[in-house]
Amino acid sequence: MTREYKISAALKMVDVDETMVFDYEEDRVTVSRVTDEAHEDPAIASFLALLEKDIRAGQNLAPIPDNLMKILLTSLGGEVDLRVDIEGDVEL
Repeated sequence: MTREYKISAALKMVDVDETMVFDYEEDRVTVSRVTDEAHEDPAIASFLALLEKDIRAGQNLAPIPDNLMKILLTSLGGEVDLRVDIEGDVEL
């Protein structure tokens, strides 16, 4: 459901100690309350458990290739726009 409010009226609906998130998309702003509930993703939890198992066993581990390390170090501190299309070949 979409409701229209003036900003001053909308701000009166928020408690002083609440935290809000503002998502901007072109001509739209979405406002959401931040909750203390932890987000759990079963796929990520399973992957992290597998990774932990491999690290403890010393299996399936390899150093980061030099060319990838150079790219990672070069991008430190720079802005990354995740919406930009990837052009060219990608080496995994």
